Amino acid sequence: MDQIEAMRQRIAKLKAETASLKELWLTMLPAEWLPTDRQFMVWLNIYDFHTTAYGIETASQRLNKKECDAEEGNDEIQWDKNECVRFASGVMKQQQFRDNPGKDKMQDKLYAAMEGAPRAKGFEVEEGI
Repeated sequence: MDQIEAMRQRIAKLKAETASLKELWLTMLPAEWLPTDRQFMVWLNIYDFHTTAYGIETASQRLNKKECDAEEGNDEIQWDKNECVRFASGVMKQQQFRDNPGKDKMQDKLYAAMEGAPRAKGFEVEEGI
């Protein structure tokens, strides 16, 4: 029963953090670019809340700069939702490495899932690599 309750608490926390991050997005970026709840949960499974918020805030700053440059006639490239989400994701990834050098949660999860899995012939890992 403890595992079930822990999972419920984790889901409740993810929902609360997602709601907060959506509010931040709607405050700083175009509403029509709002990612799905699933995207926010993906971010929160990879990065912590503060890193995710930082990525959104930095994307807002980038959009503001692009808009100012476009008004001055210095930038013809228009940003869209996909570019904004990708930019925010990249910022989050860079920030995670700054905060935790050498730490990559996704890579750790992948290696943990692969541990003990049978290896295909010809793909043995050499010692010392």
